[in-house]
Amino acid sequence: MTDRHIFNDHTTLVLRSLKGLVATHPYLSLIPSLKVVYRADHDRSKVSLICGGGSGHEPGTVGFVGKGLLNASVAGDVFASPSARQVGGAIERVGSDKGVILIITNCEFVFEFGRAEEQDRGKSKAGAGTRDWSGRVWSRK
Repeated sequence: MTDRHIFNDHTTLVLRSLKGLVATHPYLSLIPSLKVVYRADHDRSKVSLICGGGSGHEPGTVGFVGKGLLNASVAGDVFASPSARQVGGAIERVGSDKGVILIITNCEFVFEFGRAEEQDRGKSKAGAGTRDWSGRVWSRK
């Protein structure tokens, strides 16, 4: 095995990826401390969609943040779920008068998304639901 890598510090890979995405898409914003990518111009009069997951191969759900798609995406660490604190930060940032739907992409993430929903209860109308792989693109659309 070699110790030579493109990026020697694996702890910065996810954040570097998110910063690069946001730098190339002017309608996106980033909360670096929470690894939340969101639409800066989201409409609070419509239901908000938030999705997220681990960043094992890449922070995959961030590619679905855009007009008519997700309002925010929460990126966990490599092969780890985003924390309830991270999900809660996304709910606060893109909360809506009409409610928030949390799209859970993996059964392992139910706990943290559920905790965030419980902590948010009463502040906004957040609700969590699961989808299988075949329904994920449609649920984000």
